[in-house]
Amino acid sequence: MIWSAARAWSVVETARGPRARATLVLLLAAVVVAGCGPAEQPAAPAKPAAGAGTSAPAAPPADAGTPPAPTVVAGGIALPATFAGKLPCADCEGIDTTLTLDADFRFRQRSRYLGKPPGQDTFVTAGRFSVSDAGRRLALHDIGDGAVIFAVQGPDQLTRLDTSGQPIASQLNYTLKRAPALDAIEEPGRVLGLFTYLADAASLVDCATEERLPVAMRDDYLALEKAYTAAGAGGTPRLVRLRAHVETAVGMEEALGPQPTLVVDKFEGLVGSEVRCQRPQAPLAGTRWILTRLGDAALPGDASGVPDLRFDPAGERLGGSTGCNTMSGGYDYSIAGGALTVGSIAVTANDCPSAAVDETAYTMALQRATRATITGEVLVLADEQGELAAFRAEYPAGPQR
Repeated sequence: MIWSAARAWSVVETARGPRARATLVLLLAAVVVAGCGPAEQPAAPAKPAAGAGTSAPAAPPADAGTPPAPTVVAGGIALPATFAGKLPCADCEGIDTTLTLDADFRFRQRSRYLGKPPGQDTFVTAGRFSVSDAGRRLALHDIGDGAVIFAVQGPDQLTRLDTSGQPIASQLNYTLKRAPALDAIEEPGRVLGLFTYLADAASLVDCATEERLPVAMRDDYLALEKAYTAAGAGGTPRLVRLRAHVETAVGMEEALGPQPTLVVDKFEGLVGSEVRCQRPQAPLAGTRWILTRLGDAALPGDASGVPDLRFDPAGERLGGSTGCNTMSGGYDYSIAGGALTVGSIAVTANDCPSAAVDETAYTMALQRATRATITGEVLVLADEQGELAAFRAEYPAGPQR
């Protein structure tokens, strides 16, 4: 669930913390300067898959009553922002759509299907979004199949594209325009997440937004804890489905003050014996990618010093590790065609006798890549001669290096 700037500001005087300050500093650096047919299918935006999650980002820092400066991304969009409009619907009168984008690259969307019976007309999805194509496209990534892609047409307008990132050949309206006020979209939603109970503390990592939240021990929480304990989890994360919302509350650690806290409206069950988040299609940006093969050489699953790779959702910077040294560089990616350009990569100069791969070969492979292909949770980088490297997805990704 997005704990939007509109809600965050209501508790900003008590929400100070190093995590919030660090988040804001990192996000202010993520600035992208933007430029910018299938047969008509007035299809509705995909309804959330079972377990579509919601989450809440950390609160912005307080500063003597002054709101935090906006983060500017694709096409000059100042975040946070809400976009709204009525999109076409294949079997209803239209879809009143409200999309709120937060400055930490999390989103929350409300889709109200006009003419549908109450209780069956409104769906809320949440997750992360990323910018690509030199700022011309914006993609929403939840835990469903694939991304919902929009063309960025200036700071105040988004236009829905088809699943390949191309314009929809239609005279119908596929445009969302910036709303005058921020909509927090606070309705409860379905959550698929990793729940942990240990030492009288409960927390959950939302698989869609990758936000870790404390869980309030009230409402339907007891049913969740009983099922978790009966499964013998013993402090190990377990995948669960819930209906939940986020409130600002003081938790077990009172010194931290009010914190965004997950409230369990309805516990829907454990998901088998899973202990990790899974996605039908992992997004390039915002995912931690672990190297599994470099050229023709596969890395053993228990290898130490294995490189990882991360693409930031602002569409500009990449980072990660060579297995010993940290690295950073620039990149541009086209979600419309999969084209990838990697710029010069800077690497720290530590000695790496135990690294799993030769870091020069690894960084050269990254810089040679011209295409990124994702199948499920596997990323393959290639050039005109063939495959260069393969990675597996791991999330939550954690902080960008």
